[in-house]
Amino acid sequence: MIALLGFITGPVGRWIVAALAVLALLAGVHHHGDTQGAAREKAKADRAVNDPITGWRARLNQCQANVKTLDDAVKTQNAAVAAWKAESAQRSEAAAKAVTEARKATVAANQRIGALMAAKAGADQCKSAEDLIGSMVR
Repeated sequence: MIALLGFITGPVGRWIVAALAVLALLAGVHHHGDTQGAAREKAKADRAVNDPITGWRARLNQCQANVKTLDDAVKTQNAAVAAWKAESAQRSEAAAKAVTEARKATVAANQRIGALMAAKAGADQCKSAEDLIGSMVR
């Protein structure tokens, strides 16, 4: 231990201690340069994330707004399709009822025509025609 102290306090030891101090100083300057570079990289990354127009956060906000707009549009469209489907079902049901009523009316008309045609052969044709017209008007 005493030999080590003697070496450090001797002329050669002083030069070695001075050289080590210079190296430590240079390492500190180099390290300080690295922190400045890291600070620049951090600032660059912060701008890339937080820029109000081109930053990732702005892009994310715009994408979220677009998703909401599209979701609302899809809901509106689905509601319109459901309304059209209900209206179509009502119209289809009304058309089916109209067809059924028309078929019933056709059967009734054919029965009246058959009854009038089956009238006596000697019956007055004008009277038969008037009866047919009268039954259609009623």
